[in-house]
Amino acid sequence: TLAASEVEAVQETAIVGSQEIEGAKTAQVYQASYAAQKAVKSKPETRKLTIASGDSLSLILDRMNVSASEAYKAIKALSAEFDPRDIREGQRVSVELAGGKLASLALDLSQLETVKVASKDDGVFEASSFTRPVKWQTGGTVAEINSEASSLYLALSRNGVPAEIILQLIKAYSWDVDFQRDVQPGNVVKVFYDQGFLKENGEPVKGKARLLYASLESRGETMPIYFFRNASGRTDYYDGTGQSIRKALLTTPVDGARISSGYGLRRHPVLGYDKMHKGVDFAAPTGTPVYAAGDGVIERASRWSSFGNYVRIRHMNGIETAYAHLHGFAKGMYVGKRVQQGDVIAYVGTTGRSTGPHLHYEVIKNGKQVNPNSIDIPSGEKLKGKDLENFMSAKRLIDQERRRFHGQEESVIASLPMKKAARNN
Repeated sequence: TLAASEVEAVQETAIVGSQEIEGAKTAQVYQASYAAQKAVKSKPETRKLTIASGDSLSLILDRMNVSASEAYKAIKALSAEFDPRDIREGQRVSVELAGGKLASLALDLSQLETVKVASKDDGVFEASSFTRPVKWQTGGTVAEINSEASSLYLALSRNGVPAEIILQLIKAYSWDVDFQRDVQPGNVVKVFYDQGFLKENGEPVKGKARLLYASLESRGETMPIYFFRNASGRTDYYDGTGQSIRKALLTTPVDGARISSGYGLRRHPVLGYDKMHKGVDFAAPTGTPVYAAGDGVIERASRWSSFGNYVRIRHMNGIETAYAHLHGFAKGMYVGKRVQQGDVIAYVGTTGRSTGPHLHYEVIKNGKQVNPNSIDIPSGEKLKGKDLENFMSAKRLIDQERRRFHGQEESVIASLPMKKAARNN
């Protein structure tokens, strides 16, 4: 039997042991709570924003309380892939912070290209870049010009054709078609095209669309065109025989314009009396791009008399073209500069003796203005040999695929895998 003093000692030891156990449990709880709080604080936080006017990467990181030394090291590392001074308004930036420190910074250069800098365990930043994958789909439609869709653009856009494809079609047919006079109600247009989408979200990719085929009714005839890349890498549109539809001069050197005044005698809108109009006027909004009608050399790019801002280009065989009442000149336009057909040389305006924004366009042959619609303009190349053989093969594949869209009378939009050979771009 234990003595009373021994019983008390055993009880006291039990109490102390119980207190120690409770204390250990409490300590474990505090440690777990501290660890949870620390984890919350160090959990990565991602902030996304769009570059604004006047922004720089250092300013953006400073607003996010990233230290100056970290920001400097990150931006310096990023310079291996991209010059930070080249950031543009509208670009998207994603910044990841962890524990108050910069973990990574990603900058979208385009829909497809992204550069990124990330911190490694030793605190050193490493830069990388990646390209988002693209999936290709084909689309097509048949559309009719009518009272509800009175223009080519409206008829096609109503059927879901991307604006990029419509502009390619207009530019392709500009060699030979006056869209104001030659396209009339009842005319039918067919298109077949290839378009790229981001795999991750299905978003259409700008600049990744190509018109593969079109057919346009105009002036009582049907004009089909096919896209083709020849052995030298040159791309163009050809008719069904392999003849390029390109001509020495564009019929319409500005997109989406209407003819507001033709070549010939007219009552001058400013002077108020009959006067020979030695060119064609295209009405279009101020700032609309004006294209070089053909390959040539800039002879004048300056303000000139009642023409206001004025460009003249010398072409082959005594042909010149002139562009007047311009809002301004494209960057890099100077006397002696060589330009190619379709290059942007200026922008529609209303300078000089003008009543509203339009392009005054002249064709000059051997020093004399002539009617642009009556001059005999040489055609482009005719494919031969292996190029012609490859074109015919591509044409057969395009025709085979497009019939899935154009075999129906009603307009249709769909998508299907495109054979690699038929895409040919």
